[in-house]
Amino acid sequence: MKRVFIIPIIIGGILLVAGSVVFGLAIANRSQTEAVINEHPITEDFNGFNIKTSTANIVFEVSNDGSKKVVCNETTKEYHTVNVVDNVLTVDYVDELKWYERIFNFDFSKRQITFYLPIEAYGDLIIKSSTGDIKIPETYSFTSMDVSLSTGDVNVKSNVTGLTKIKTSTGDITLSDLNTNSLELEASTGKVSLTNVNVQEEVQVKVSTGRVNTDNLKAKNLTIETSTGAVTLKDTVIEEHIGVNTDTGDVIFEKSDATTLNVKTHTGDVKGSLLTKKICYPTSHTGRIKVPESSEGGIFRIETDTGDINITYLG
Repeated sequence: MKRVFIIPIIIGGILLVAGSVVFGLAIANRSQTEAVINEHPITEDFNGFNIKTSTANIVFEVSNDGSKKVVCNETTKEYHTVNVVDNVLTVDYVDELKWYERIFNFDFSKRQITFYLPIEAYGDLIIKSSTGDIKIPETYSFTSMDVSLSTGDVNVKSNVTGLTKIKTSTGDITLSDLNTNSLELEASTGKVSLTNVNVQEEVQVKVSTGRVNTDNLKAKNLTIETSTGAVTLKDTVIEEHIGVNTDTGDVIFEKSDATTLNVKTHTGDVKGSLLTKKICYPTSHTGRIKVPESSEGGIFRIETDTGDINITYLG
């Protein structure tokens, strides 16, 4: 047999043996990686939270007996440590998987971190996660909130006295029935929904691909930037200024208002109703324009390339 045929056969045999060894190591170690439930009672006082995880849902539940504990649904080789450090409840993710275990890691067990806590006002809440949903109910309040998530939905109903900051890559952000001083939201792919939200200062929303919906939102200023997705403002009353900038998507007003407004969209209609009259400056390159004339009210600037403009005033 010629050497040109022998060499590939030898290489193939070596790769087959190496693959078999790796597969055998992974299978041998599967029995050592099991789903477990670890419970961490909290006896020390704390005020804030610093939570870091990889793949786990994060849930806050009211403690019926007033005790404090953290319950982690995890595995023996991917788990969390729970400690109180400098008055902060700290949760850290620990990964002890070997490299060959990751290749054949087909673990689909539920991962979740549940905080059982009494109803109190807490300090800063910091959460950094890769994959998993986050739910924070109305029973708790915080000084500030900083949530960063790669893949998963964020649902928040708690009050925050300072800044509420939430950033996701793939997932929806839903805020409802809450009060906060200022709000910063950012999502790459996902919907942002604000319902019955009161903000004392600024609201900033930035979305790449997804819709932005507000219903009964109140704030001093509102700024929305989107690439692909419609923006709907319903019963949204802003004290000073509304600014909306979108590439592809309609901008819809439903019984909303602000002292001044500025809307820019490349491919999309601008339509709907405002509560009061405005001095409107609409421009559209190829679309139709229908706006009542008015010499009173604040300034409303509308600019679109290929969309229609149709605005009515209710007052």
